This record gives sequence, structure tokens and C-alpha cells, in this order.
Amino acid sequence: MFAWYVKTGKQYSGQTEEIRVTKFGAAFVSLVQPVHTVRSIKYLEIEKAIVANLQANLDEVNRTKLMNDQAARDDFWQRRDAGLIQANLDDVKQNKLMNDQAARDDFWQRRDAGLS
Repeated sequence: MFAWYVKTGKQYSGQTEEIRVTKFGAAFVSLVQPVHTVRSIKYLEIEKAIVANLQANLDEVNRTKLMNDQAARDDFWQRRDAGLIQANLDDVKQNKLMNDQAARDDFWQRRDAGLS
């Protein structure tokens, strides 16, 4: 093959010449799938490991939160079924009404005193 280059005086043969379509396809693929060097692959693997670790931690936190929420709901329904909730709800409503009335009284006192 080397003799063919020498005889014809061409710098490359048709076999090694890149076709324009191939160049375009390679450029398109490199946009979608970038070519990584050994160093970039190492850092990519480190980045993937960090992301996987953070995702595992996030999943664990979410699982713990969901379990705590479920435990609170279970406790609420057990107490409700036992008849303990209604008395507590009445106390909460009464406290809220008293706090609202105290806020209104405070507002009117301040208004009458000219502070508002």
C-alpha cells in the first residue's frame, strides 16, 4: 500500500479519507455522547459515586420522615378510637377561642389608648 502512495503522489487513499457524512455523524454523536479521557472518566465515576451517596442519604431521610408521619397518624387513630381525642380537641378549641378573645381585647385596648 505504501508503494501506491509513492506512485500516485496522493497524500491519502480513498480508504482512509473521512466522508463528510461520517464527520457530521461523529460531531452529532460527540454532542450527545461526549468522548471522555481517562482522567475525565475517573472524575465522572467520582461524581456518580457522590451523587449515589447523596441520593441514598436523601432516600433514608425521606423514609424516616414517612415512617415518623405514619407513626403519628397511627397514634392519632389509636387515641381517637380509644375516645381520648375528643376531650383534647375540645380543650384545643376552647384554648384557641380564649386566645382569639384575648387578642381582640388587646387590640381594642390599644386602639382606645391610641397605640394602634
